[in-house]
Amino acid sequence: MDSIDLNVWTVLLFIAGVQGVFLFVIFMLKKRNSNSIKLALIILSYSLLLLYYVSYWTGYLNFLPWQVHLLSGVPMLIAPLFYSYILQFKSNNSTVVDFKYYLPLLVFETTILLNSLSFHLGFNFYTSLFSEYSSHFFALLHCAILAVFSYLIWKVNDFKKGTHKWVNSIKRSYLIFAGGTIVYYVLLYANLLDRQTDYMISVVMALFIYYVGYKGFLNTSFVNVEKLKYEKTAISSQVGESLKNKIIKHLELTKAYKSNEYKLGDLADDTGIPAHIVSQVINQFLLMSFNDLINSYRIKEAKILIGSHPELSNIAIAYRSGFNNRVTFNNCFKKFTSYSISDYRKMYSETDNSVSLQTASTKG
Repeated sequence: MDSIDLNVWTVLLFIAGVQGVFLFVIFMLKKRNSNSIKLALIILSYSLLLLYYVSYWTGYLNFLPWQVHLLSGVPMLIAPLFYSYILQFKSNNSTVVDFKYYLPLLVFETTILLNSLSFHLGFNFYTSLFSEYSSHFFALLHCAILAVFSYLIWKVNDFKKGTHKWVNSIKRSYLIFAGGTIVYYVLLYANLLDRQTDYMISVVMALFIYYVGYKGFLNTSFVNVEKLKYEKTAISSQVGESLKNKIIKHLELTKAYKSNEYKLGDLADDTGIPAHIVSQVINQFLLMSFNDLINSYRIKEAKILIGSHPELSNIAIAYRSGFNNRVTFNNCFKKFTSYSISDYRKMYSETDNSVSLQTASTKG
C-alpha cells in the first residue's frame, strides 16, 4: 500500500486517538497520583495503539520510521496496567504487580527491535522458519496474555467502600476488550475477517477513552481512590482543629476559591493534606461539604465586590468571585445570605445612601 487511504472510520478513530493523548496530558497535569497515573497510562496505550492501527489501515505506516512498529506490542502492556490499576481499589490497600507480568512485552519489543535492526543493517538475524511463524506465535502469545489477565481481573473483589461501581465498570471494559480481541484473532485466522478493514477492537478502545474522559475527567471522584467515598478515620479534636485552621488560613490568604476550577484535590495539594482527610475535616469540623465551604467564601467575596464596585453587573461579580455561571451564583447567594442578589444590592444601596445622608447632615 503506497498511497494514503482515508475513510470515515479511520478519520473518527484518528480523532479519538488524538483526543486520548490530550486526555492523558490532562490527567498527568491535574491528577498526579499513582492511581490516576496508571489510568492515564491505559488511556495513552489505547490512544497510541489506535493511532498505530490507523496508520496501518491508511497506508501511512509505510512513510513512518521503523521504530513505530514497537507500538504493536502495546496490547501486552494494557493487560498488566489494568490489573495493577484495579488492585489499588482492594480493601487491603494497593498491591504492586510483579515485574514478571511485563516480561512478555519485554520479549516482544526486543524481538521487534532486533529484527528491525538486523533488516536495516543488511543481515538476517532470524532463521526463515522463525520468521515465517513469528506473527502466529506472537498472536497466540497476545491472546494468552489477555486470557490470563481476564481470569486474574475477574477474580479481584472486596473493593474499598464506594468504589465498586467504578471498578466493576473498568473490569467490564477490559473483559470486553480482551474477549473482543481474542474473537478477532479467531475470526481472522478462520479467514472470516479482513485485517485491513476490521475496526471492531479499535471502536472498543475509542469508547473506553471517551467513557473515562466523561466519567473520570468531569467527575474526579471516579478516578482517584483518595477522592472516593472514604471510610471514616478517627481524627482527634486537637488534630481536627489544627487541620481545619490550616485549611481556612490557606483559603483566606491565597483566595484560591476565586478560581472557578478549584477542586478538592487542588486544596489537598496546596495544604499537603490527603484529599480524603481534607474532606473529612470539612465535614466533621466545619459541618459542611467542600463545595459549600468554597462557595461560602465566594459569596463573601461577592459581597465585598458589591460594596467596592457597585458599577459591576451581577455576572461580572459572579465571575470575579469564582463562579462560572449565573444560576449557581444566584442559588448560592440566596443560600448563604437569605437574599436574592437583586434584593441585597437594593438593600445595600439604600443603606449606603442613608449613611451618606447622615454623614452630610452631621457635617452640616
